[in-house]
Amino acid sequence: MARLDSLVVKLLKGGMWAFVFRLLASLSGFITSVLLTRILDPAEVGAYFLILSAVSVASALSLFGLNFSLVRLISEFLGRGEQDQAKRVIGEGLCISLFFSFFVAVLAFFIYREGFWGVGGAASSSGYLPVLVGGWIFSAAILMVLSEIFRGLQDLFKASVFSGFLASFLSVTGLAAYLVCIGRGGLSEVVGVVVLSTVVSCSVAFLGVARNFRGGWITVGYGWKKLLFISAPLWVTNLMLIVLMQVDVWILVYKTDSATVGLYGAASRMIQFLTFPMLVINSALMPVISELFAKGEHARLEKILRGAAMLGFVPAVLVFMCFLFFGEVLLGYIYGEEYSRAHVVLVFLAAGQLVSMVCGAAGYTLMMTGRQKAMMWITVSAGLVSVILSLALVSRYGALGVAAATSAGLSLQCIVMWSWVYRANGIWTHPSFDLLLHPYAYLKSLK
Repeated sequence: MARLDSLVVKLLKGGMWAFVFRLLASLSGFITSVLLTRILDPAEVGAYFLILSAVSVASALSLFGLNFSLVRLISEFLGRGEQDQAKRVIGEGLCISLFFSFFVAVLAFFIYREGFWGVGGAASSSGYLPVLVGGWIFSAAILMVLSEIFRGLQDLFKASVFSGFLASFLSVTGLAAYLVCIGRGGLSEVVGVVVLSTVVSCSVAFLGVARNFRGGWITVGYGWKKLLFISAPLWVTNLMLIVLMQVDVWILVYKTDSATVGLYGAASRMIQFLTFPMLVINSALMPVISELFAKGEHARLEKILRGAAMLGFVPAVLVFMCFLFFGEVLLGYIYGEEYSRAHVVLVFLAAGQLVSMVCGAAGYTLMMTGRQKAMMWITVSAGLVSVILSLALVSRYGALGVAAATSAGLSLQCIVMWSWVYRANGIWTHPSFDLLLHPYAYLKSLK
């Protein structure tokens, strides 16, 4: 049972750390928003959040899918005992990430400096903001890669710390100290504190990666063409996912009024309570999928995937039932009485996410088992269906039509991915009720 206990404990610890640090990062983000209102005037607060949104998108896109491919390759090589190959992949991935991130950061600097990018009334070229924005994009992208390297190394504690918590905690500490010592300030000073926090986190993470190998520092030599060939479909998939996360709001902004957008936004923010458990579980599963698949242990992998899917599905069903029967009350209590009208929109959005929970970690399984091209085409096709349906329904049904189209596109994507995983690898990813009915026997069967 030693192997079984080691594997189960690894997953439980990984999920626990991911849950704890994601929760703390969310809390730090909330405290940051409160501190911003004490330091900046309203126009600059809005400018800050616009910059934050742009930095998040730019840093993710500048990685060219390496944040996914590195997890898969590192886990595969370590699973086969090929530590030198893992070191080469890490070194090659870091070099490529540095190049692309620097290019995007410089491009953002010139775009921001020349005023092509509006920021809520704040002067786009004022002070050191263009330099700070470029530095923020660069450091955030590298920090993202480093945290995923830790995930590939199956050091899920450090992966959880560096994937958002440490930088958020340092930002909160720095802004609180700024407020106490100086008081009110400007946008450049606030962004400077956040960038410095990200740079410090990035430096600590890099030292942690370098010291992880006792046999010496990370090296290069895996082959940048090979790594980019694997990463490119994942980059397209990530790009499409980012677009899909925003396109429903863009369509509403274009076709309806601001009140409708506000109702939809309130409902969509509530969905995180349904998806949070599965996000945490998937972050722990990624390296395990790659390792077991590389070893050919498909039966064990399927049992782990289906058990993990059940762990995410049960709380999702409970949250969905709360939304179904008490969503109107919850929306009114949290956001105000006028937002209770978004109840049906909330239920439609939650239904799509519930279908996603039923399909389990199908998308991550495709990405971590070398089926990244299939994942790319499925995501692009489902995205087009979602956009076409949204445009067809928004004029007549407004936010409800967009919610229905978004859920239909997500459901289609997840169902096709679920069936494709079985077709390609002979593995099912949907929840297993055996885990609930016979938990000990189920865990024992993983051996």
